[in-house]
Parts: sequence; structure tokens; C-alpha cells
Amino acid sequence: MADAMALAGDIVSCSGLMLLFLLLTEPRYPMRRTAALLSAVFAATAVAYIAAVLGLGLTPGQASLVCFSIPSLTACLLLSKYRDGRFLFTFCTIDVLGFMLIAVSRISAVLLGGDDWVSLLFRLALMGLLVALFLRIRGNYRRVMAEHSTGWGMLAAVSVLFYAMLYLLVTYPAPLIGRREYIPVVLFFCATVLATYVVIYQAIVRMVKLSESEQSELLLQTRLELQKSQLELQQVYYRMAYVDSLTGLANRASFERRRKEIEADLVHNRPVWCVSADLNNLKEVNDARGHEWGDRLLRETGQLLTRLLGEAFEIFRLGGDEFILLSCGTPSDKVSALLGKLYPAIEAHNAAGNLPVSLAVGWDSLREGEDDLAPLIARVDREMYRRKREMKKDASRPADEI
Repeated sequence: MADAMALAGDIVSCSGLMLLFLLLTEPRYPMRRTAALLSAVFAATAVAYIAAVLGLGLTPGQASLVCFSIPSLTACLLLSKYRDGRFLFTFCTIDVLGFMLIAVSRISAVLLGGDDWVSLLFRLALMGLLVALFLRIRGNYRRVMAEHSTGWGMLAAVSVLFYAMLYLLVTYPAPLIGRREYIPVVLFFCATVLATYVVIYQAIVRMVKLSESEQSELLLQTRLELQKSQLELQQVYYRMAYVDSLTGLANRASFERRRKEIEADLVHNRPVWCVSADLNNLKEVNDARGHEWGDRLLRETGQLLTRLLGEAFEIFRLGGDEFILLSCGTPSDKVSALLGKLYPAIEAHNAAGNLPVSLAVGWDSLREGEDDLAPLIARVDREMYRRKREMKKDASRPADEI
């Protein structure tokens, strides 16, 4: 049943995208003939898609590429009046919106318990909204395509970039359903894409109204808006690559990059201090209260470390319950003073009625003759694990009291 619902959802999405293309494009042939030809292509590709998934065992992504994307691109190109950047931008924009529609519908299904009916209903509702929107904007859009044949290549390139970034966010390195912490990133990216297309459409409306003498100024403004969107995309990619989405701290990739930077110039970076911190009882909290409480505990731990040591240290979450901190160039007496206040500050934090935080911590500084951070990191890890063993010997509160 789930497979049938997934197939039905993909077929509905493909048919809707073909309808959207018919609404925006200027066909080479009369509309009835164009619609009939596209309907025939769609029927053939739908049958091929079902056969590829159920008969050949292809994944939906592979079958969609072979049976839907490539044939529909070819058919739409042959039936379109324009076979340049105007066609490519139109087709890619519709594909991007379709991908966003599928992503949002799947996210809604995940958040509401994974019901395939929910996903299908969301797709139908969102497709209806897109059809209504395209009916409203098609007049201005077709007029601009007819009057302006230049500048579409850059817009098409932006749409291709949007599609590639959205594909990476949703499917790479694993499907989104396995990386639910990235759902806010996907939604933020979709909002950024929609905002960009709103800007592009506003530019189209102005181009219809402005005289030839005013169009150069409008094109400049459009380019600036596109540059702004590209910068936003870069920021999204940076956060995805170097920021831990749960705590907002720098992640393991950021730590490895910073470690190489420090090791490349140890002469000027000394003294170097490192702190290894491990959050106790995270698994127990997750088991007793659920992952929402565990996530909250991780966030509060990151905030506490930032508040106590952020003046001298860069703080990284390596993953799970592991944190590591680096300090470069800060006088050792200042670092020692901060570290000496760490455990009392944690006790004061817990005594104030906050969500209790229990950390096993080890720290040390880089020694003379050491020309990389590996020995330092090994030492602080050993000290942290020694401290962790000592803390386990002490009486600990049950997780359900946290």
C-alpha cells in the first residue's frame, strides 16, 4: 500500500508539473494539439515508471529520472516556441517548485507520523495552489518572454543551482527522513528560493510596465537581488557544512579545519589549550524522557560552555555527547583561572534550578617540542575518561529525576 501511494504521489506530481509548463510556456503548436501530445507522453512515461519500479526494481529516484525527467524535458523542448534560456528557465523553475512541493509534503508526512495519505493530500493541495498562482501570472510572464530574449541564461543557471542544492539537502548523503535535524534547513532553503522567485516575478511585472529607458536600471536591480540570493545560498551551505544544527556550535568538520589552521602556524598560536568534555547520562535522559529532553540537554550544555569559557575558547560539538574546546594565544594564567571556575560554575548552574548538566572534563596545554595537536588531544581525552570513571563511582541521580 505504501509503495502504491508513493507511486501515485510521484505520478500526480509529474502530471501537475506538465500542466504548469503548459500554463507558462508559449507552444509551437495550437494548445489542443500541444496538450494532446503532452498527455500522450505523460501516459507513456507513467506506465514506464510503474514498470521500472515494480518490474525492474529501480528506485523511485532512478525511475523518475529515466521515465519522467528526461522524456518530459525532451517533449517540452520540442513543443516549446522558445528553445533557449527562456525554455530552460521555465522548465527548471517548474522542476524546482515541484521538488519543493515533494519535499514539503514528505516533511509534513514525517512530522505527522509518516502517513503516505498525508503526503499525497499535501501534494494535491500545494499543486492546486501552484496552478492558481500560474493562472494569475501567466499573462505577464508570456509577454516578457515575447519581448525580451536576453538575460534568461543567468536566470536558468540560478534555477539549476537551486535544483542541485535542494537535491543535496533532501537526499545527500542520506534521505531526509533519516536526518530530521536538517528539516529546518530544508524549509529555510525553500523559503529563500521562494523569496528569490518572488523577486524575479516582481522584476517581470516591472519590465512590463517600464519604458525602454528604465529597463537598464531594473535589470541592474534584478542582478543585485540574484547576487543576494546566491550569498544566502552560500550561507545555507556553510551552516550545513560547518555548524551543528542542534546546538548552533561549530561541528566536527569545523574543528578539523580549525585544527589544521592552528597546526600550520604553531609559533604564533601558542599557548594552545584544549578541553575535552563529555556529557554524562545523555542516553539515560533520552531513554527516560525522550530525545526532545536529550536535545534540550545538549543545547543547554553548549550554551553553558559558551557562557563560561567562550571568552577564551572556541567550542565545537563533535557529535553525540562529545564537545571539544580550543584556545590559541590567550595567556595561560587567564585560561587556568577560567578552567578552575568551571566545575563550581556548573554546580551553581544546577543549584539554580536549571536543567542539570553533568560533564566529565579534561584539559591541558601544548607542551614544548610538540609540533601538532595530536598528543594534546590524546592527553585531554585520557584525562576526561579518567574523570568520567571517577564520576561513575559516585552516587548518581536516576535519569527520571532530571
